[in-house]
Amino acid sequence: MDSSASPVSRWNEIFLVSEPERESWNQHVLDSRNQNLTLAQQELLGWHHKLSHIGLSKIHDLCRQRKHSLNSPQDVRELRDGPFLPCTYNVPNSVCDGLLCSACCISKASRRKPNIRATGKLVKEMTLKEGHLAPGDCISCDHYISPVPGRVISVSGRSSSAHGYTAGTIYVDHSSGWIYHRPQKSTSADETIRGKLLLEREAADVN
Repeated sequence: MDSSASPVSRWNEIFLVSEPERESWNQHVLDSRNQNLTLAQQELLGWHHKLSHIGLSKIHDLCRQRKHSLNSPQDVRELRDGPFLPCTYNVPNSVCDGLLCSACCISKASRRKPNIRATGKLVKEMTLKEGHLAPGDCISCDHYISPVPGRVISVSGRSSSAHGYTAGTIYVDHSSGWIYHRPQKSTSADETIRGKLLLEREAADVN
């Protein structure tokens, strides 16, 4: 591959993009090669873009021929005869039903909830507390890990963070909602069981 070639040519060599396909990427909706729209519809969309995306029916009215005759002195002539917007093709009679502008569609778009239905059974509120009427009937616990070591309570002054708290366990009583927190240096079984024993001692003092 030639190192002096442009990035676009190197990209085309890598992905083997043909010349007609590369030209189709740059084709605009108003390109004369676009076979999906008639020339009158393309000119209609062109005026729509130039006039800050006004309604297509309004452009039809601005492009139509105007010929007025004074039947009486009370008649008032329009500002001018003929169309206000010069058009090459038959824009006033062009079909605009189903003719969409991408910018207008995006500006009118709105968010909507996805049509997703739950496949499983919904968990009812207070299900975890069902049957746990007295404090201590059931207690849930969970570990957490902190990437920043915490300061040990028993150490004063300057201390190394290598021996700080890096984890902990949170206990929640289902009936009363009482929360107990125990910081730990690791999530090992030894420290977790020690925290459980401290929880039972603390619960006995509370009761």
